[in-house]
Amino acid sequence: MEANKQKGGRPKKSEQQKRAHRVMLYFNDKELSQVKALAGDEALASWIRRKALGK
Repeated sequence: MEANKQKGGRPKKSEQQKRAHRVMLYFNDKELSQVKALAGDEALASWIRRKALGK
């Protein structure tokens, strides 16, 4: 039972966040429109941008 408990700290990344992180690694802020096209989502694109800028 003990093994099933989630350890403290950050929650696991969702698949969407993992994908966003991979996208983020390839594109910088100037290429946000391409990121948005790849992510297919305005909110996700802005999340990527914030992450890329370290905010």
